[in-house]
Amino acid sequence: MNLDYCVAREINNRGQITGYRYSPSARGKNAFILDNGEITELGTGPDAEPLSMNDPGQIVGRMAVGPMSFRPFLWDRGRVTDLSLPAEMRGWALEINNRSQVLVYGYQPGPLAFGHGYVWERGVFTDLGGLGGSSTFPTALNERGQVAGTASMRGGDTHAFFWDQGVMTDLTPQAQFASVAALNNRGQVVGYWIHHSRHDGGSIDTVTAFSWERGEFTEIGSLGGYSTLPAAMNDKGQVVGYSATSTGEKHAFFWDRGVMTDLSSAGEWGRALGINQQGQVVGEAGAPGGDWVSVPFIWERGARTLLPIRAPAVRGSTSMAVAINNRGDILGSTFEPNDVRSAYLWKSGFWTDLLSAEETTNPPGPSVAPESFQSPMQGVAAPFPNPSRGAGAFSLWIERRDDVRMSLYDPAGRLVAARPAERLGTGAHTLQWNPNVERSGLYFVRVQIGDAAPTVYRWILVR
Repeated sequence: MNLDYCVAREINNRGQITGYRYSPSARGKNAFILDNGEITELGTGPDAEPLSMNDPGQIVGRMAVGPMSFRPFLWDRGRVTDLSLPAEMRGWALEINNRSQVLVYGYQPGPLAFGHGYVWERGVFTDLGGLGGSSTFPTALNERGQVAGTASMRGGDTHAFFWDQGVMTDLTPQAQFASVAALNNRGQVVGYWIHHSRHDGGSIDTVTAFSWERGEFTEIGSLGGYSTLPAAMNDKGQVVGYSATSTGEKHAFFWDRGVMTDLSSAGEWGRALGINQQGQVVGEAGAPGGDWVSVPFIWERGARTLLPIRAPAVRGSTSMAVAINNRGDILGSTFEPNDVRSAYLWKSGFWTDLLSAEETTNPPGPSVAPESFQSPMQGVAAPFPNPSRGAGAFSLWIERRDDVRMSLYDPAGRLVAARPAERLGTGAHTLQWNPNVERSGLYFVRVQIGDAAPTVYRWILVR
């Protein structure tokens, strides 16, 4: 089985793409930039991951210096700069704007280490500070140098924040846990918070999305259900993501000036993942029939068009459009249950495989559920729900009887919890796990089946 795969992280407004390719022969991940059809490796060493790219083509990310240990880097026209944090701290470069300002998360290794957010500019780090707790995790940086993210409180809660010229503002003082999804160049923030609500005599967790600008807080609402998760926002303040309906289906949405539009069809699930300045929206639409197959879509001016990359060969395979630039170029991705991933570029009516440079011939059109599938291959899907309060569910396909191990790490790379190994037989399984974390926040869950390469997912846990 060919285990070479490609993951694309970002496409800028010049059409350049950054990501990484994995090959067993290369013994790790090789970060790259794709420019005018030519792929150039960044030279950041094995297991480096690019995380952001600006329009001039500068790239930032993280370089591995040990197991679950990273240092931030900046790549600029063939030169790699190690953004050395103060006092030998570890960390990641999360985002870079067109002014070459870099958003960095840094932490001091050790059993009591907690992370902080920084803005790096011309060799100088500016600490963002906090909201009284021990950690700050920045999420987004705009062209004005403003930052949004999450920060812990003295009591252990996690709130969303907005930072501008040295002043940090708490956006969600009423929340136990809140997170930020996006920050635009006007200084608008979009995010969500999780809270308890009463329904039919019982208590449920409600995920409420919000928009914040200059002190004004606006709830985005939902499609009739109890959860809305925003994913992206443009400079017009238009927001996309997915929201629950009254029947519990998860549908893609487009929100503009108080009006939420459902982008999914009845009987399917969907997510909107990207939006450009023209209001074009991309995401994934689940094929009807419960086959757990999704296809990319683009939505514009009230009309949705499906953009199938290729016919799925394995039950559980998904494909999606993850980003769109202002030229209308679309970045696509496929994920198979055996953890093989491929990246694609939609341009001039065709998808191009970034690993093989081959064009597909699938035309835009309606989604068709496949009539037959090959046997599933080994792999594990992302935890659900995410965010989770209590236990999360992990769906797995096992090729042959083997042990399954799970471990949870905080953003500093410290082991927080481990699930005892469980031997599972061939076939489909669903495992439940509640790590019982002491603090709400962002974690990384590592799942390993036998001696196969582990799969790592981000997992937001709420106490």
